[in-house]
Amino acid sequence: MIVAAGRVQEPENHLTSLGGAGSTVCGISPIDSWLVSNMLTKIPSSLLLRGAFLTLGLAVLWVGVALLRSGTTFHLAPLLVAAAFPVAVSYDVEEPISPGGLVLAALLGLGIALVGSLILAAAGVMTGPSLLPFGGAMTEAVLFALVGAIGGFVIALLRNGR
Repeated sequence: MIVAAGRVQEPENHLTSLGGAGSTVCGISPIDSWLVSNMLTKIPSSLLLRGAFLTLGLAVLWVGVALLRSGTTFHLAPLLVAAAFPVAVSYDVEEPISPGGLVLAALLGLGIALVGSLILAAAGVMTGPSLLPFGGAMTEAVLFALVGAIGGFVIALLRNGR
């Protein structure tokens, strides 16, 4: 703190100056504001519900069957679950969805696929073989979910451009 001519001046905080004018450290930063304005508000709630229902339905089906068939690896299930959200959100839309909104949809699909994988791992049924030359079924599930999220994003982005 600097006192000059009866006024108190705070030294410049380089953390708050990184985001430019109006940025804050404890409040909403420009990055948070950008995320909200470019991701969350760019997908209509009806499309978010469509994506959520389809993705959760696939995840419940995958987890349910996998729990019944312990030791069987459903190789493509994490890929399909992760890809379902962005593809469902981009299907039959009146207005194009922002790329940020599609990234959000892909991240939500990835999250649901990873939660399904964690449930199966916690139940001890991720013991089957893997298609990968390294790691086990859990490693495969995580990598396939990541590929599914990226693939779903690309498909949604291509569909969105029509």
